[in-house]
Amino acid sequence: MSKKITENQLLGEIGETAARLRFLKMGFQFDVRSRLEAGVDAIVEVMDKGVPLAKMIAVQVKARHGNAYASEDDHGFTYTLRSEDLEYWRPSNLPVIIVLYRDSDESFYWKELPRGSGDGERRLKFDKSMDRLDADAVDRLAAITVPKTGFGYYIPPLGGGEDALVNMLPITFPKEMYVAPTTYSPKDATRILLDLDEPARFDWVMKSDTLWTFQDPRNTVCREIVELDQVEAIDTRHLAFHEDVDERNMFAHLLRRALGHQFKDLGWDKERGQFYFRALAANKSRTFTYKSSKQKASSEVVNVVFHRADPKKVAFVRHHAFIPRFENLLDEWFWSAP
Repeated sequence: MSKKITENQLLGEIGETAARLRFLKMGFQFDVRSRLEAGVDAIVEVMDKGVPLAKMIAVQVKARHGNAYASEDDHGFTYTLRSEDLEYWRPSNLPVIIVLYRDSDESFYWKELPRGSGDGERRLKFDKSMDRLDADAVDRLAAITVPKTGFGYYIPPLGGGEDALVNMLPITFPKEMYVAPTTYSPKDATRILLDLDEPARFDWVMKSDTLWTFQDPRNTVCREIVELDQVEAIDTRHLAFHEDVDERNMFAHLLRRALGHQFKDLGWDKERGQFYFRALAANKSRTFTYKSSKQKASSEVVNVVFHRADPKKVAFVRHHAFIPRFENLLDEWFWSAP
């Protein structure tokens, strides 16, 4: 009797070949295992723009011609694993995924399989939009190679990512700043400055009887609250990148003070710790014009709301506000803009 290759054998080869082509198009290596495999058809290696990363995923391909999956509808379906397969996959030192391929519509879906001790869940639920095996699945596949315990390691985004607008602006500060001893408390210093004939300024902070500021206090109104003969210019980076986190926090506080001084039309709400747009006149709305990412835009930053019953009577005034945040990342400071 002549030998015959069964329909299931042909279908298995078709499924593996189709899966290999799909992974290669996604930028992954796909190495088929030997004929002695017992439940893992191939090993996939994650690559970043053609560079192998030595991050491996074990793959089992299940193929069918055209029949529907269990409970299949437009949104998803279920797939039940065999107990003996699950028992084989659970102790794996590699993440294991199952890839379902249907020849009639050339559809691919994938799921990571449970590992570790326990009975696990034999029935997998597939979402047709989330669990497709295509270019959108690249980052998710890379992510499953990260260890579930310990500190893990970094897998870079591989799918090209998406454009994003980041609201962290780098800060440029002067090379030198000034420190000077003072005999006043912050409260007394504030009172003295407010009692003077010239405008007060508060772009400074005090710590341990020492005043910090970006402006030479000998040339500003702050000359009234420091020891003038002991004013010293120091390298700004000494405090900006100090080893002591408390010193860096004080520097961030100074940045907040300097921001408030530079933008005179912003008010400061001490109780809430936030800046807000001042009204230009009592009970008058205010529009702020700015350039957005693509074009000129405007926003009503002070909004006067009137009573419905009495349109001439002000119910309340709403001010746009934001909490300033300053972050030190490596050797640079950033402001998280509103």
